[in-house]
Amino acid sequence: THLIIEDNLNRKNGKFVKDQRFSRKDSEIVSLELAKQKFLNEFVNNIDILVGHGLSSDFKTLRVNGIDLKKNYFDTSIIGAILTQNINMVSLAFLLDYYNVSHLDLHNAANDAEATLKVFFEMGKLKK
Repeated sequence: THLIIEDNLNRKNGKFVKDQRFSRKDSEIVSLELAKQKFLNEFVNNIDILVGHGLSSDFKTLRVNGIDLKKNYFDTSIIGAILTQNINMVSLAFLLDYYNVSHLDLHNAANDAEATLKVFFEMGKLKK
């Protein structure tokens, strides 16, 4: 399920990507409260490990909204810094280039999620 928060419908992007609202066949426009319930019931309660990129900011946003995730997680920005021997966490764009992964415009939640998953799978392959 793809949830669109009703209160955010008037927000615009355009700074990093085209101002084009993403939607899928299963997109639903819901209140923030309903989105939190669905997020917990349909997602969080059904996973063992969370995969993401730069998860510290996501965790902070969730905490501000009353959700404190207690899940094991794999953060591609942290693991990517180790695998590429960078001293700092690395950007998703850097990792996509490093692993030669094609992708759509970044800074769009759906595109970033897909790109992060592609990087995660590439990290699982052993380099020769």
